[in-house]
Parts: sequence; C-alpha cells; structure tokens
Amino acid sequence: MVADRQSGESQRGVIVPVNAGGDQADARTIPSRPVEAIPPKNIITKLNAAAMDALADSTERRRLADLAQEIPPYDQQTPQALGAHQKAEIDKWWPIMKAANIKGE
Repeated sequence: MVADRQSGESQRGVIVPVNAGGDQADARTIPSRPVEAIPPKNIITKLNAAAMDALADSTERRRLADLAQEIPPYDQQTPQALGAHQKAEIDKWWPIMKAANIKGE
C-alpha cells in the first residue's frame, strides 16, 4: 500500500494515495502482487487503518470518485476482503484467459 512517489511502484494494494492533500490529489490504481516477505500483521493493521481513515473523508472520497475510482463499502476495506475479491476475480477470469490462450508478457 506504499508507493514510490516518482514511479508509483507498490508492493501491495489497489488504490495508492500518492499525494492525499492540497489541490493536487493524486491516486494510482496498482494491482496487488506477491511480495517476497509478508509485512508483520501490526504493520498491515496500521496501514489499513490509515487507508480506511482516508477513505472515510468525504473530500478524499469525492476526489477518488472524480478519478473514476470505486471505493468498496466500509466492511470490505480490509486485507481479508481484498484477498477474497482477488480470489473471486482470478476464479472468474482465469478460465476465460486460459481458453483464449491469453498470457502475460
């Protein structure tokens, strides 16, 4: 959920606030990807709490909506919900991609 401001590179997360303040709010959608080491649970909890606090702010929600970002309901803004969503998407799209012989480059 933490991104390098210049490149937007992220280790995990979907919406990465790059500049959450002022008139130049910016967010990037970055697909989650596996990491070599899972951060400790307390770090994940703190990062998720900060993200949820930001998403609860009406101004930030409006800015993200203006960027066509869909904000999940409050009860789905957890690492577990993200994992379940990713699994459901993989289960839905993998057979289609396999049948069409679509491969990553």
